[in-house]
Amino acid sequence: MKAALIPPKGYEATALRSNIHLALPLRDTRANPHYEAYLQEARRRDHYIILDNGCAEGDLVTTATLLRYAEAWRVNEIVAPDVMGDAIETMRLTDEFVTQMCSVRDRRRRFKIMGVLQGGYRTDGKLLEAFDLMGIDVVGIPKVRVQDEGDSNRLGVAQFIESCYPGRFKIHLLGLNNNWPSEMYHLARRFPVSVRSMDSAQPYKMTEVGHYLTIVDGYAQRRSDYFSRFVKVNETMLSDNINTFLDWASG
Repeated sequence: MKAALIPPKGYEATALRSNIHLALPLRDTRANPHYEAYLQEARRRDHYIILDNGCAEGDLVTTATLLRYAEAWRVNEIVAPDVMGDAIETMRLTDEFVTQMCSVRDRRRRFKIMGVLQGGYRTDGKLLEAFDLMGIDVVGIPKVRVQDEGDSNRLGVAQFIESCYPGRFKIHLLGLNNNWPSEMYHLARRFPVSVRSMDSAQPYKMTEVGHYLTIVDGYAQRRSDYFSRFVKVNETMLSDNINTFLDWASG
């Protein structure tokens, strides 16, 4: 499994340690020329770029904004709009997004689409059926589905997807939950091969509080100005934490 790193302001280029990226089209990142430069360099290196929709940050961007930055940043994949914990509204928004994508000639061919599996076990089957009919390429499993330490919910969901639609979808794990920050260390080897990637700011947050990333010390709160204010950190510790995190994700 590959890990997309979510860097804070001032450390954008360190995310190039991975060859897959989750780009966030938020107000602060859109106004940051260094963020755009990092994505341009990722594109130059032929890395894979996923454009997030801002839902997890509480700042769901409009479809017009998503499509504008998908073009500007030359991304490979777009996360369709979703609503935290609401499968029905997520299905409606995803369907609208796919329809708009298909309304512009050739655009649907240029970008893969990720549908987010919101809701819970009762609605997973219906959402997956809808995603299949819509032509969704990738299924995102959000971190909200991890309820406590040792919770293998996302592993079960990934196995369910693969059993119902073998080889049909790639899978992305959206973030890490503070309920179980070492989830990847414990479960990465057990996820099916269809789980392509995941993303997190974990190594950066831990470095900011002066801690090495370990299985017993793996969580730090992300500050509200993470993307707008530069905070200098110990760069040796940051490099070590990034290495640890990439190792966890790869199993």
